[in-house]
Amino acid sequence: MGYPIIKSTVILLTAVVPAFSSCEYASNTPKPQWLNGGYSIPGYHVGIGTAESSGKTAKEQRDDSENDAKKHLTEEIEVKIVSNFEDKFVVSNNIVDKYASHSLTSKAELVLNNLKVQDRWTDKTSCTMYTLVMISNEEASKAIEEKKRKNNIEDSRKALSAMKVLIAMGTDKNKYKEPKTRKGYIEEAQSIYNTIQFDLLNEMNNKPVYSKRMSDTILGINNEISQSKGRIALFAINPDGKIPSEVIGKMLDMLRASNTKADRLMVTCSAATECMDKAKEGGFELLTWLKIDGRVETTSMGALKGTIAVSKTDYDVINKRIINKPANASSQVLGWGNDQINWDIAAEKAIEDLH
Repeated sequence: MGYPIIKSTVILLTAVVPAFSSCEYASNTPKPQWLNGGYSIPGYHVGIGTAESSGKTAKEQRDDSENDAKKHLTEEIEVKIVSNFEDKFVVSNNIVDKYASHSLTSKAELVLNNLKVQDRWTDKTSCTMYTLVMISNEEASKAIEEKKRKNNIEDSRKALSAMKVLIAMGTDKNKYKEPKTRKGYIEEAQSIYNTIQFDLLNEMNNKPVYSKRMSDTILGINNEISQSKGRIALFAINPDGKIPSEVIGKMLDMLRASNTKADRLMVTCSAATECMDKAKEGGFELLTWLKIDGRVETTSMGALKGTIAVSKTDYDVINKRIINKPANASSQVLGWGNDQINWDIAAEKAIEDLH
């Protein structure tokens, strides 16, 4: 007896998953002439961009290729766009940073409005897409001029702001006491003033006002500097604090009375170096400082003896040196109590001995 023959059918199921490739959109035409290098069109700027297909949709590849072409075209145009104020001026003391540094800052948007995609071509072998974009020289020139105009406006705005800051500094006698420092700020402001295109800022009416204000300020500062030549600043330090402030003031007034060029420095100084700086800020060329010490002792008779010791030093502020050796003097007064010690008499005698 034979075995029955069983027929079996093997069905092979194959999943068909279409693989996307931008080569589906590959060009059937030969490689275009504009990809052979050195391509140009008279009267136009051109840009050629590329984009690979890997992992991209057809639209993404097209957009990337077009953006790359725009980038290359724009870079060619950008080198022609240079701000009129490139690195023109740097304001001192870090008050204001560079305000003119706009060269090569053209953005693609300036030319995209009139940019045209002239051709596209996709290589069958590499699936690379190429895009050719172009813009006429006339349209590019318009974009360049527009960029320059915007740069000029922005630069002038920043320059005007910097100039105003410097004018404020140059006229602030409370903060900047040294005339030469204030003069330097005004001179910097004048340099900036010459770069500002006021007609772009609707500030035409203010232009002569700024000019006159700066000229008048320079004139006033020059008068200050002229009057300050040979001026002597006077100040005193009293480390032990035993001498009343009004007595110290009288001692300084006595020195001032003997020299018309001398003037009391109406500031408090705890050390000579501190008042040297303040004298310089005040525009003084010379200074004299008194170091004043006071002490009270009991005599053998039971009375109180008050002693003022004074050291006088003359200093050249400009050359930063002591002019003469310090002069020293002292004076004593007696009294039966602290309230009977006449420090005024002692101070007057000590100052007289210094001359």
